[in-house]
Amino acid sequence: MDIKTIDEELKGYLDKWSRFLSKDVYISSNMYDKFVEKYKYLYIECDTHIDKVKDNINYLKIKKIKSRKIKFIREHNKKYLINHLSLDKEYFDNMYDRVSLSNKDREIMLVEDNLVVNNKNNYQKIILILSKVRYLMDKKKYKDKDINIILGNDEDYKDLSKLLNDYKIKTNIYLYTDILKEYCNKNKLINYKDKYQILENYFKREIFSNKRLLREYITNFKYLYFNRDVYEYDTLNDYHNYMFMRKYIESGNSKKDYLNSLIDRKRRNYTSINNDKLRYKEEVDIANYLYLHNIRYKIINKDKIYFKINDLVFYYSNSIEDDTDDKYFKLFKKYKSGTLLTHLKKLLSNNNIEEIVIDKNILKNKLKNDSKDIYYKEFIDRIVIPYIDSDNKDNKLLNNIKKYYLNYLEDNKYIDEYLLINKVSKDKKYNTKYLIMDNNYIDTESIKLIIK
Repeated sequence: MDIKTIDEELKGYLDKWSRFLSKDVYISSNMYDKFVEKYKYLYIECDTHIDKVKDNINYLKIKKIKSRKIKFIREHNKKYLINHLSLDKEYFDNMYDRVSLSNKDREIMLVEDNLVVNNKNNYQKIILILSKVRYLMDKKKYKDKDINIILGNDEDYKDLSKLLNDYKIKTNIYLYTDILKEYCNKNKLINYKDKYQILENYFKREIFSNKRLLREYITNFKYLYFNRDVYEYDTLNDYHNYMFMRKYIESGNSKKDYLNSLIDRKRRNYTSINNDKLRYKEEVDIANYLYLHNIRYKIINKDKIYFKINDLVFYYSNSIEDDTDDKYFKLFKKYKSGTLLTHLKKLLSNNNIEEIVIDKNILKNKLKNDSKDIYYKEFIDRIVIPYIDSDNKDNKLLNNIKKYYLNYLEDNKYIDEYLLINKVSKDKKYNTKYLIMDNNYIDTESIKLIIK
């Protein structure tokens, strides 16, 4: 393709782009990708003649279309939502006699992508799914058979089935446990934690040990935080020991203050010393106190975060006024007398739970070992895992990791939870025109609210 033709194609692309953005539709991620994919050939042509088009204003515009997808979608859809929340206000206001849909729920009605409903309140979740189905049928003219729903437990299944029947809606509902039997056979599900561990082991064994390859990754990717000294160390453990001691010395702090700074850094990310991911910093303080005093505890994550020590079960409540649950012990942020931790100590003492302060060297080794992946954690979380979860096959270095991971799954009879959910979402048996799922069975941090 000559330069003149490329320029004409660029103008045609931008003209179609303007019309695409001016449509009165909610632009889904999938819709955007399909539009850009039509012009993949043009991006390839431009890359081939990059020296001649790099300053072309139209070429710079189509680069932005590709690189600023989220920004363009967000700006367009914000206007769409504002407009349609107003247009459909009467419909939403009169949807139920006793239930009022929040603005956030109303926005979800207008979203075009397949939906993953994330709501720990089962009643609200079921009402939201019912509302979505009704909206699709009433306003978007979907038929019963066009919509499928996948739920994670029997109770939700029964409740939603009853509501749909009350409204004479015959949409299909499937249980995720039944789908698992169909897809998995004898394969075991692999969760996010296991997935990360497999990729971490590959990075340490295949990439870190090969310094030429390591240099290539560091040069080509963000979120790899190694300094130039890394090439002098044979193992990641040796490099980490050196860096940990170096940062400690450079901090100028005592060992106690340095360790406290590491604990505080984790606390700011709502993570305990023992790597529990919690909802409030006060919950982190509770978990840290228990760890620092050699008290074995278990965390039960339901509607609240519950701490279990032997037969004692308690939780942290952020609001005294709103908390009416008298079944379990509870701790609060503020007291008229004493602090959260003094009340925790009293609770432990009253239940004959012994405290022994942890040895500082054990704490140091714990914090040091748990920070071993600080140099590449973001790279795996933000580059590698999204690449594996996508259909992208454009990067040779990342393809090596993806190929290893998929082979590992096959060899060890594992099935990736995220890949399975995406596979189900694309299966015509379940996804006719619109698919609604809930998040009860999705045990992965990388799942997105909207599945393409």
